[in-house]
Amino acid sequence: DPDLRAKELEIREFALANEALLRTVLSSSSDAQHRAIAAEFLGYVNVSARQIADLTEAARDRDEGVRNNAVRALGVIASSSQQRASLIRPEPFIALLKSDKWVDRNKGGWLMINLTTSRDPKLLKQLRKEAMDALVEMARWQFAGHASLARRLLGRIAGIEEATLD
Repeated sequence: DPDLRAKELEIREFALANEALLRTVLSSSSDAQHRAIAAEFLGYVNVSARQIADLTEAARDRDEGVRNNAVRALGVIASSSQQRASLIRPEPFIALLKSDKWVDRNKGGWLMINLTTSRDPKLLKQLRKEAMDALVEMARWQFAGHASLARRLLGRIAGIEEATLD
């Protein structure tokens, strides 16, 4: 969609020119909608350790819209390369898998899919230890689209090949 792409490029231009402002809004605004927009826009700046740290902190925000946008941005970063994915600490997102909010579980699961692509044994062991009950619960959800992330994560924990999981 060329119109949407043009808007995204406008957002990127704004974000690059106002990165410091976005960080300030994200960390200190009392308005959840402003923080959510800042989290979304911060995803458009050049990837950096600071950006990842700010978005990771925003993934703990009290507002689910802020968390959703921050984790979505991190998911895009993680899906762009394994090197970038390795910069993202998994602990806050393992915690999201155990949330009582569907949006947290959904976005946390999506990010964990990207973080476990390499099948790092240490991370898979950590998932098994800290989120197994939550993943099993999610895998049992009736709607396959909602359960699929947990099913894939459980398959990776079990050592099932990707082709079989597909």
